[in-house]
Amino acid sequence: MKVSLGMLFLCAVVIQLLCVDAFRRRRRRRRRSPPVVNCVWSNWQAWSACSVTCGNGGTQTRRRSVLTAASGGGSCSGSATCSRSCSGQAIVNCSWNTWQGWSPCSVSCGSGGAQTRVRTKARSEFCGGSACTGISHQQRSCSGYSPVDCAWGDWHEWTACSVTCGSGGTQTRTRCVETSEYCGGTTCSEPSEQQRSCSGYSPVNCTWGDWQEWTACSVTCGSGGTQTRTRCVETSEFCGGAVCSGPKNQQINCSGESINCVWGEWQEWTSCSVTCGNGTQTRIRIAMTPESCGGMTCNGSSEQQKTCENQSSCVCLQGCMRGTASSGSCVDCPFPYTGSCCEQLIDDNPCTAHIDVNQPWRSINYFADAEHLICYTELMDYWYRFTGAGGGEIPTECVKTGRCGVLKPIWLFGNHPSPQEGIVTRKVCTSESTDGDDNCCTDTRTINIKNCNGYYVYKLFQPPNCNEGFCAGKEVPCSQGKHSSNGYTPNCMHNPPANSLSPTLEFIQTSLGDIEFICRFNVQHYNNMSYTVKWYAEGDKQNSFVFSAVHGNSVTLGTQQLRNVFGSSSTTITCTLAAEYINTDGTVMSEPSVVSKSNAVTMNVPSNDSKK
Repeated sequence: MKVSLGMLFLCAVVIQLLCVDAFRRRRRRRRRSPPVVNCVWSNWQAWSACSVTCGNGGTQTRRRSVLTAASGGGSCSGSATCSRSCSGQAIVNCSWNTWQGWSPCSVSCGSGGAQTRVRTKARSEFCGGSACTGISHQQRSCSGYSPVDCAWGDWHEWTACSVTCGSGGTQTRTRCVETSEYCGGTTCSEPSEQQRSCSGYSPVNCTWGDWQEWTACSVTCGSGGTQTRTRCVETSEFCGGAVCSGPKNQQINCSGESINCVWGEWQEWTSCSVTCGNGTQTRIRIAMTPESCGGMTCNGSSEQQKTCENQSSCVCLQGCMRGTASSGSCVDCPFPYTGSCCEQLIDDNPCTAHIDVNQPWRSINYFADAEHLICYTELMDYWYRFTGAGGGEIPTECVKTGRCGVLKPIWLFGNHPSPQEGIVTRKVCTSESTDGDDNCCTDTRTINIKNCNGYYVYKLFQPPNCNEGFCAGKEVPCSQGKHSSNGYTPNCMHNPPANSLSPTLEFIQTSLGDIEFICRFNVQHYNNMSYTVKWYAEGDKQNSFVFSAVHGNSVTLGTQQLRNVFGSSSTTITCTLAAEYINTDGTVMSEPSVVSKSNAVTMNVPSNDSKK
């Protein structure tokens, strides 16, 4: 490469200039002194771990470094390290957590299974602490369930016969498994459904009941009146039977009859007017029905008298005290007397040797006013049995005055004996109580009682006053037209009305798409009779649907009522009808009649959603 002289000259000039500049700079540096700079430390680092892990005597160290070194004659004070004393951790012993629950048995049926449970360390030993002792797993034997055999529940009720009239129908009943077999048990092999033949109702012809009593004549006196009587259908035609023919009402002409006076029964004879010899006895009667409408007055006297002979205080020949003296002895001894002078009472088993007293007015429910008090003075110191319809036992509670036909009734203060006690002595009280609490025992005496295995006999005395008397029983007479087992029972009831009419059940669909069940019954309504309709679903009575049908011949059950109670889309409905007599205030005066049941209707009840 060729270099020109001009270029060489230029380079030489540049080099010379550079050298001159460098020389000048060195001269300037030699003329200035450098500044003093001290060193700069960094921040301390973290302390190191203690030199011992357990106990005392350890050390910890921390360090720092020089970030800027000293210059210009500067210094660097302090140390790059720092130490301090320290201790290690405390001694920790190993400990267990509590045992966990046992695991399920390894077999579900039979024996030979096992169960396990485990526990874990709550903390491990440290710094020389003691290690955990024992095991972390346990195991035990176990068994699964025992074999369970299948068991049937009870049979459900038989369904209604598939036909309502005639033969050829069927009934079905079902049952469900109550307990399923398990763990190798036996299965239920018998059938879950049974069926049997049945028949519907046979044709029933309509029949009339008995004619009722003629009504009272429409006039009480004179002619021109009428009387009416009615009869009711006792059995309505059913299943193709014949209908009732003939009228249900009859009417006849009548005249108002005069009412003649009617005497009541003669009351008991009074005691003999003398205690010895010939005297008189008196009895009275009162008019039970006075004359009216020109009727005849009562003929005869309201009082009768007869002669009587009383030897109770007479001294017969040879000292006889009772009976009639004849040739020095007393003959014709009346029961219960015996002996040559009739002075001895028959001493025998009182269950067979006693006097029967058949007086229903001795009942505590027989009320006597001041004009009809009974004075009975024919009791002697002997055994009696009460056989009246009012009852056969002396009451054991306080009796109010005016009961049992007397002003001051006598009652038993204590209990009746058992057959094993034999003859016992009991106290009796004379009552003058008006409220049943006060003055219940104004006078006391004693009597003997014996239990004769079904009835009681009492050894009584003649009360000292005519206005006192023994009570027996608590029955009251039945009113006319009522019934009871003995004709003398409290709260007697009429016989139930005849009811052989079966209601019919049908259904209709309303314009809104609902279904209404209508229970119809063709009955004759009277002011003293009430009919009750009850609804049944699937054979179970629904107490929410009970109607008292005093008027009308049908009762309706709507779809909404069915949905509220059953909640089912398919339901079998029946209704029943029963009749009973009622008083004018609506209270019941008879037992219910035989309940008659309608045909069954099975329908799909539309749900609320189906109407939207």
